Amino acid sequence: MAHHDLIQAEEALAESKYSDVVMYAQQSSEKIAKALLEMERHFENIHDVSDIFYVVIMKDKKYSAYENDFQMVRKYLRWLAFHWGKSRYPVLEGGVVVSPLDRYDKNFAADVLEKAKFVYDVLLKVLGEVHDISS
Repeated sequence: MAHHDLIQAEEALAESKYSDVVMYAQQSSEKIAKALLEMERHFENIHDVSDIFYVVIMKDKKYSAYENDFQMVRKYLRWLAFHWGKSRYPVLEGGVVVSPLDRYDKNFAADVLEKAKFVYDVLLKVLGEVHDISS
């Protein structure tokens, strides 16, 4: 499912649907992170899994070889979760309602997609190397 969302994000970028890129990229990252958390028998029904990722995964010594990548993964998980709601719903900012359709541009969406790909690639690698799961 995480890979499917990543493909959806790529397609949305090609179709200039930038708020959809943000939403699908965040969902992809959340799902791949939750897959790893599930391997540790820990699941939370929330969108921002960055703190749980830190407590359950990053503090576990069996993942110490991935510490540097995990620092970026956690940062991106938090950043993507922050943008998830803004990519889906209008938000009041400075007395003005800002639509998700007006919030994002191509460069921002492309950056979001790269961050999501990083999260996906790192966590898929970990799932394969530590838990023998390939996709």
